[in-house]
Amino acid sequence: MLAELKIYRNLGTPEYFFELANILVNQRNDVWTAPKIQKYFFNRVINGRSVFDGCIQLGVLINFIEVASDGSLAIPANLHKYLSQIETLSEKFVEQLLLTASKDEKCFEIFSPQHLEYDLSNKSIKITNNAFGLKYSQFKQVLLDFNVLKPVITEISSYYIISHNYMNLFQKDLMTEIKRRAVSPEHLKQILELQNQYGEEAEKFVLEYEERRLAEKKEIVWVSKYSISEGYDIASYNTQDSLLYDRFIEVKSYSGNLAFYWSKNEVETSRKKGKNYYLYLVNRIKINEYGYAPTIVQNPFEEILNNSNWEVDVDKYFVHKV
Repeated sequence: MLAELKIYRNLGTPEYFFELANILVNQRNDVWTAPKIQKYFFNRVINGRSVFDGCIQLGVLINFIEVASDGSLAIPANLHKYLSQIETLSEKFVEQLLLTASKDEKCFEIFSPQHLEYDLSNKSIKITNNAFGLKYSQFKQVLLDFNVLKPVITEISSYYIISHNYMNLFQKDLMTEIKRRAVSPEHLKQILELQNQYGEEAEKFVLEYEERRLAEKKEIVWVSKYSISEGYDIASYNTQDSLLYDRFIEVKSYSGNLAFYWSKNEVETSRKKGKNYYLYLVNRIKINEYGYAPTIVQNPFEEILNNSNWEVDVDKYFVHKV
């Protein structure tokens, strides 16, 4: 999809597609082809744009527009119910756009772990400025026009965040695949098995545990749903009086003897955050018992790595020739 779209100057806006869709639905007795549509919009200015060269192509690629054998265009019947308001059209358009993008290898040049992180101040996924580059600038513009992306400018940097309206869609359509690609084939089967069976259940348990601990008076963020590079799973508060997030929780589940894997990134994050970093160790056997509380280790960089009560084994080495 992205390779085909990068040759165009404009891929369309909500207002353009709203007008186009209603033409194709309300004037179905006429035969509307791509050249006829281009002629209809010729010399028009919509949202400051006067060139609409890639709009139909984008619509076709994401199955928002159908092309018949005679070249006539139509909106699929299952989409007609979304066309009465520009807001509902935009939401459905974005849903199909992200779903199609998630099947495109090029998409993960943009949405890769090196370009993504969780922005606690905005409670959203942060995307670096250079993620799109010049090559995918028109795709970025579509995401901006449909309010999927919002620009953030500070005194020291500028970047984009995912709009809260589309966080769930982004997580569902893209984050699952991003996480899958972030691990080596060697570890993929083991990690996915552990995550699928244990990880999400343990994180949900800790999320609910924190909500009870803080009497549901604070907004706790399940960060790992949206980012895999933060070095922790949940952002919480030490007390109800805390004004900023000051409890960063990495969740580990175990069964039998207390043991877990701790990644290099998690260890480094623990070192940087010190007493604000916590390990919550969840016993899978006891997780459903009434009143069960996880084992909590504050500042594990000191309490585990420099404590004889814990044994740390290195099971792999990174070897390179110098």
